[in-house]
Amino acid sequence: MLWNIVDCRANNYDINVDAVFEPSYRDNIMTGASQAFKDNSWTISSEYDITIEKVIAKANQEWKTPVTVFLYDAGSRLIQIDLLYLK
Repeated sequence: MLWNIVDCRANNYDINVDAVFEPSYRDNIMTGASQAFKDNSWTISSEYDITIEKVIAKANQEWKTPVTVFLYDAGSRLIQIDLLYLK
């Protein structure tokens, strides 16, 4: 279930992206974040060179719990664990 999208791309107009999916409860520590319930059934997943349309479909179909998607420029092959979560 798509809950939030964080766009980290340099080019916000390209529909092809690399995407990182994570449980939305990890956003709870952020000021102003909507509070998602905790789900430990999975951690992080990624897709490379995928369209935004497919990212949205995957988030809505693959997980029944809230998902945050981080978008990166296609080809960047990033899997970023935000250091804010490690504090």
